[in-house]
Amino acid sequence: MSQLFQNDSTLLFDFDGLLVNTEQLHYEAYRKLVEGHGEFLTLNFIEFAAKAHTSSTALKRYLLDTFPSLNDVPWEELYAEKQHHFLSLLTAENLEFMPGADAMIEYALERGVSMCVVTNSSAKLTDEIRKHLHLLNEIPLWITRECYENPKPAPDGYLTALEHFKIDAGQAIGFEDSLRGIHSLQNAGVFPVLICDPSHPQCSAKEVEKLTFFETFIELLEALPATR
Repeated sequence: MSQLFQNDSTLLFDFDGLLVNTEQLHYEAYRKLVEGHGEFLTLNFIEFAAKAHTSSTALKRYLLDTFPSLNDVPWEELYAEKQHHFLSLLTAENLEFMPGADAMIEYALERGVSMCVVTNSSAKLTDEIRKHLHLLNEIPLWITRECYENPKPAPDGYLTALEHFKIDAGQAIGFEDSLRGIHSLQNAGVFPVLICDPSHPQCSAKEVEKLTFFETFIELLEALPATR
């Protein structure tokens, strides 16, 4: 991994579940959404994460198929309800960096490495999280959902970042916690690194064996040089 930093590669980070431990909050927000419509979400967190990481529509399809009453409400309104619940859960006590993510940001800052966030989340959500985890504000560029047309696994977000930095895909390294995000990086031509708990269902996919893969940023940092 250390050789990947010899050419001062630009670092491109996903956000939810990679830098910040928000996945449990998203799960809780969906649970509140379903309960607000008189239903009960039986998915456990691991099952929820597996669906959420499959595609941009897998969880939506599951909810509408499992709870027919939700089809009486436009999905845009349901999603707005979920976002409201999510925002209500965002407090300093409920937010934390994923293991080693803060140290990874500091590593890049100390060495003057260019970096940005590319996320399917909105600016409203990321801005709220940045109010509580101030180190995130040291990342200079945020490519949020409003900044590009098609969500991951389409390459649009990462292509937008490359265009901003005026660099070729080979000059960047991307970090994702889902195969959907990895596919987005690959579709943009960016070298992908998967950061994920090996017990996650997606890690049973054959393609994971061919990826650069770390359980957390802690393990990744241990593979990097202390100095340049």
